[in-house]
Amino acid sequence: NTRGIAILPERQAEFKQGFELALRYADALNCPRIHVMAGLIHQGANRKTFVSNLRKAARMADGEGVKIIIEPLNLRDNPCYLLSTLEEGRAIIYEVGEKNLGLQFDLYHRQIMEGDVAMAIRESPSYWRQQRCGCLDGHKAGGLLERNRKLMAQKRNQRVDDAKRGC
Repeated sequence: NTRGIAILPERQAEFKQGFELALRYADALNCPRIHVMAGLIHQGANRKTFVSNLRKAARMADGEGVKIIIEPLNLRDNPCYLLSTLEEGRAIIYEVGEKNLGLQFDLYHRQIMEGDVAMAIRESPSYWRQQRCGCLDGHKAGGLLERNRKLMAQKRNQRVDDAKRGC
């Protein structure tokens, strides 16, 4: 599993074709966001290629009114994934510099990599486009976030913005 091809220089044409197809699906399904997976660094990843592909994709999507999201994934479940922290995601977003590129903030991945989920929710940066709350303990029901769902929901709901939420 590549976990995405957006960082692979030799697959840029394939990424473009796949993204154009994703735009057609987004249009047909009235879906406002497309999640772009970065890829694994040991497969020839190139940050410059990722930034370039995201910039091109964001410009194509903006013409269709679609937002693009990227998501930091924890390295325990996703060894060698290019993005593993919010800071890395934010740095990519700012480097790309397109207004319709944002972050999918997943509480599960944040807790594993950086902890302090409540503070991260309270700060709710403007570059978030979607929040997701998976369970800890391997995404199984009854995990840490499951047990603290009320607290996390209170923290999340204190912040009103255009971010979409999903569980």
